[in-house]
Amino acid sequence: MNEEHTPRLHTQERKAQIAQAALELAANGIRAVTVSAVAEAVGVVPSALYRHYKNRNEMLRAAFMHLRSMLEENVRASSMEPDTLIALERFWQRHIGLILSQGAVPRILFSEDVAGSGSPFRDMLIAGQDNLVAGIAAIIARGQEAGTIRSDAYAKDLAILFLGQMLLPVHMHFIRQGEFDLQAQVQRNWKVVRDMLRAKRPEEETA
Repeated sequence: MNEEHTPRLHTQERKAQIAQAALELAANGIRAVTVSAVAEAVGVVPSALYRHYKNRNEMLRAAFMHLRSMLEENVRASSMEPDTLIALERFWQRHIGLILSQGAVPRILFSEDVAGSGSPFRDMLIAGQDNLVAGIAAIIARGQEAGTIRSDAYAKDLAILFLGQMLLPVHMHFIRQGEFDLQAQVQRNWKVVRDMLRAKRPEEETA
């Protein structure tokens, strides 16, 4: 597409537009994110992309950071709930909603091109995982202090357990190409996990 017909944007706006385009293309696989495909999606000539990113890897890195910021915003928004169990429920609802709306998420999570030992993005993926676990652990720790979440396990371990309830269903949804009710499965999982996380009342402990 001729760049003359594309509205001029400020540098940061254009960079964000490119990152979003790369993320949307990644829904078809990481290898679908090419310079020419991103340029076409944005509506500029390929050479114009190099004003903002040095190469394809930088575009992908920006796309992954954009996704990471959305995940972190889900944690932040959910943590505003004063009730810890409600906060965790709001998070998984937002998290599954993001996965369903952003087809790139499972492609990134389960891609050897991203997670493989030789990938330039592996460290970024690990850092994103660590931040997500830390954010959920902070919510759980708050509940432990308030006495609403069980205190006989580390908050980090409970956070990994909580996040794990979504991982296999997401993979099942991914490999079945949508022919699996992801939201309904996680809803059922949550009922079990919620009871596992909840602090027992005194009468339950003596029963």
